[in-house]
Amino acid sequence: MKTQAQYTKRVSLSSLIVDDEEYSRRNLNQLLKKHCPQVDVKATAINVNQARKAIDQIQPDLVFLDIQMPGLSGLDLLKSYSCRSFSVILVTAHPTYGIDAVKEGALDYLLKPIRVSELKTAVDKAWNQESQETWIKKHISTESYKISVSHTEGVSIISVKDILYLEADNMYTTIRLLNGEMLLASKPIGDFEKVLADFNFFRIHKSYLINFRYLERYSKNGGGLVWMSDKAELPVSRRQFPLFQKLLKQHVTPV
Repeated sequence: MKTQAQYTKRVSLSSLIVDDEEYSRRNLNQLLKKHCPQVDVKATAINVNQARKAIDQIQPDLVFLDIQMPGLSGLDLLKSYSCRSFSVILVTAHPTYGIDAVKEGALDYLLKPIRVSELKTAVDKAWNQESQETWIKKHISTESYKISVSHTEGVSIISVKDILYLEADNMYTTIRLLNGEMLLASKPIGDFEKVLADFNFFRIHKSYLINFRYLERYSKNGGGLVWMSDKAELPVSRRQFPLFQKLLKQHVTPV
């Protein structure tokens, strides 16, 4: 079992609590302080609009998210992020949202009243995931990182640097490679997004995940368009375009 001292030697999980009920926010905050020392609650929010602002400001590693709130729901918040840099633990009094939680990529799902053992298990999942991602960022470069992909012809080991872009095909994903080859993978594009986000890939649209390495030009016309090195012309969603431009500055030096 990890001790307080062991956790404080490492970076904590910056976190946000989103719940319209004051008692629920305070109770969860107290449980985290007492039982989950690796969590650092940076802010709380009472609705989706406040949550979006807080996410932009603090860039949390982890969001504890209520589902049923006045106005927009917690699931509405998740659906508005085609690319998420944070993990999500859904916290709700309603046991009927388990399937929706999985579909929206939640790391775990807690029922109120919260059981300490279940809370600690959920937080440990977030902690272990963050630790793994941090290790990958530190020790594995884009040049050497590979993924295994199950597809219609079997399983291929692919170097990330050889992927041009990925295209959603319902619950499948078409992977377009530098050599012109296309693989139809038996996983949704969201699964690839989670793995590739740290390796210069960005979800420009609900249907497309591109490798910045092979971006040749872009235009604001029509809401946003990009051209890849294979001359493919792909749309950028209006919601993603501001973030696309911001991330572009990290990959391209203007002159």
